Amino acid sequence: MGLQILAHPFLMLFYGLMVHFARKRMASATHNTGKIICLADYWRTAPLQSLVSVISAFVGYVVFVGVETPTTGQTLDLARMSAFGIGYMADNMADAIGERTMRSLGSGKAPPDKPP
Repeated sequence: MGLQILAHPFLMLFYGLMVHFARKRMASATHNTGKIICLADYWRTAPLQSLVSVISAFVGYVVFVGVETPTTGQTLDLARMSAFGIGYMADNMADAIGERTMRSLGSGKAPPDKPP
């Protein structure tokens, strides 16, 4: 019963978002940026990107999985895997949109305070 709760598609979406953040944290540590970011710092330095990531993850979840979560079988397994992937990719899409916007505005680079 506990594993079913931990593997609920909605929580899998959250895990996907957190794993993507952990990847960014590992990248900042690996590339000797001098600062290892924490979740609060990341939210403060990129609030709009963070908000877009969370909203797009939830929208993707509702579009793909739906409002009523499947309860059994392969459909539930597919919903779990898809929810994790949607959560992980939501931040990548927000990164890409932010970088494209900055290029179209003429700066050619992301803002300097943006974490890796």
